[in-house]
Amino acid sequence: MAKLIKPDGSMTDVDPEYEEGFLPSDIAALLGGEELRVISLTSELVLIIASDHAELEKNENATSIVQKTFGDPHQQIGGVALLVDRQDLDLLLEEPS
Repeated sequence: MAKLIKPDGSMTDVDPEYEEGFLPSDIAALLGGEELRVISLTSELVLIIASDHAELEKNENATSIVQKTFGDPHQQIGGVALLVDRQDLDLLLEEPS
């Protein structure tokens, strides 16, 4: 299960459609952007945002997570963010064969 974190402060639980995890197209649809940025928070958790996040409305909750994780008060996150366990990203991170 993942958490969709919106700039308005709301958080929604989201589950991948497939057991193997989220498809890249599903994540892009959730975040409203085709180009994604994956921020590794821990060995198990990542935060995914749209690449153009700096141009979007500030997301206080996502910003707080990143600032606390990296100890950098200057980092800002804008737009919708997806907090997800790496196990739900198998389809996204899978190496092409």
